[in-house]
Amino acid sequence: MFQKTNFYFKISYFYGAITPAIVLFSVSVGIDFEIILIELLIGVVLTLKLNSVLTNQGTASGGVTKKFENAEVAEKNGEVLSLIFGIIIPSVIVPGSVGFLAKILFFVAIQWIVYLLMVRSSSIFPNILFILFGGNVYKLQDGDYLIDMSDIVQHKKISIEAKRIGSSSMNNTYVVARRKDE
Repeated sequence: MFQKTNFYFKISYFYGAITPAIVLFSVSVGIDFEIILIELLIGVVLTLKLNSVLTNQGTASGGVTKKFENAEVAEKNGEVLSLIFGIIIPSVIVPGSVGFLAKILFFVAIQWIVYLLMVRSSSIFPNILFILFGGNVYKLQDGDYLIDMSDIVQHKKISIEAKRIGSSSMNNTYVVARRKDE
């Protein structure tokens, strides 16, 4: 999903996806409540900004457009198992006998590994904040990814026009194209 997308998209989507893990980890190691709120606020702001960028890209003129005719939706918003194993478990399973700094380094190392796997993976990485703020990510049967910011995709087979995120011809991630008056 992230192959040949820009760095801002990858980081914004990933930070939003791991925000629940960051909050759970912070609570489990006793970080101050104010810091936890700041972490959550950063995740929300990045997700809202990403949603805005994607919505604007879907309504902007220009860009590479692709028409999907009777494309079959294979997956929506990722799998719960990848959320549980990639986010929840690494945030709460931290060795208890090590010091505070070691716990943070352990958590950061796990999340770095998750990030590397995510950007090299062909599956959808679930992002709770992105979904809560109106975004949906679909994997189509042909391997393309479709991001829908306005709940346009409603069926398993779709005929829709979408714009590629980024300019690389190797990029297979698209945002649903909309007219500005919709």
